[in-house]
Amino acid sequence: MERADVVVIGGGLIGSAIAWRLQQAGRRVILCERGELGAEASSAAVGLLLPEAGREGGPELWGLWEASLARYPGFVDEVREATGVAVEFRQTGNLALAMNAAEGEVLSRRFRAQVAAKIPAELLSGDGARAIEPSLSPEVQAALFFPRHALVDNQRLSKTVPLAAAKAGVEVRVHEPVLGIVVHSGRVEGVETYRGRIAADVVVNAAGSWASLGVPMHHGEPVAGQAGPNDLPLVRPAKGEVIALWTWPRPIERLLTVSGASIVARADGRLIVGGTVIDNSYDKAVTAGGVASLLAAAVQALPRLQNARFVEAWSGLRPRTRDDQPIIGSGEVAGLFWATGHFKTGILATPATADVVTAMIEGKEHLPVGSLSPKRFGL
Repeated sequence: MERADVVVIGGGLIGSAIAWRLQQAGRRVILCERGELGAEASSAAVGLLLPEAGREGGPELWGLWEASLARYPGFVDEVREATGVAVEFRQTGNLALAMNAAEGEVLSRRFRAQVAAKIPAELLSGDGARAIEPSLSPEVQAALFFPRHALVDNQRLSKTVPLAAAKAGVEVRVHEPVLGIVVHSGRVEGVETYRGRIAADVVVNAAGSWASLGVPMHHGEPVAGQAGPNDLPLVRPAKGEVIALWTWPRPIERLLTVSGASIVARADGRLIVGGTVIDNSYDKAVTAGGVASLLAAAVQALPRLQNARFVEAWSGLRPRTRDDQPIIGSGEVAGLFWATGHFKTGILATPATADVVTAMIEGKEHLPVGSLSPKRFGL
């Protein structure tokens, strides 16, 4: 029987970062990915790093986001040093746009929430927004500007973090789904894959949208995270569709968020536009309606995009929990740690989540995340 100190389930960005940090801490880590590395939630994202008060969750989750954003410059530098691969990261600021009076009222409420939480933000008129982004539509009536918001090339990062983990000594296994987490007398004993059992005293469930569907407990103990007949699954997929356009020169420098879409200008000239939310489906087909809605929202905000070249479209599955907050930490099963359910903020939360989970396993101090514990679901 194989043995590792830790088995991490899920080779997305969060699972790979946790595996990397644990290996750096001196653990022998095996990372099991059911498909391709970073092919689900990590690729469904647009690469937005947008911590904001008043969204789903409360102060502990907002604090995790803020801490993670602060870690990002050092994180991408460390990835580059470990792999030799540079990953685009720019602190551009973000303009959240209002296209009508009703959306303007929503922006005003969002602005008040930032003031209360002491998060830097500025409420601008439509003309004020166009003064810093001249390509914006004349339809833009107001904007909320977050000067610290940033972007990262999440697709490249999702490939380079597993590479950094492997170079540090993590055994990375692709196309090896975990069939079950082995539990006996309330304690983790390892996992089962099609290759057999891997014994381990610690298992990290970072399996994303599969976190509650593919990992039943053995030895007759309860199935962790599975729903009753009338309940939503604990963690379910929320498909996100993304499109890429190309135009040069870049029409914008800052991130744009508008009802129905987020728009990121990459350094290579591509405009990445995402992302739809199609709930509770494992079907990754890109839909005509999804592409049409993204195009319509993008062109409304930036009329110049009518002449942009369509490059490609893709989708991925974001893990969404019953309360739209991530699950981070340990529950009733000793040795089982959860790091999933980040929904649309997994890219943002990666550096801090990896540090928190590693500190928990190592028995060290960490950011407060008690409200995100799996115990809130009775796990």
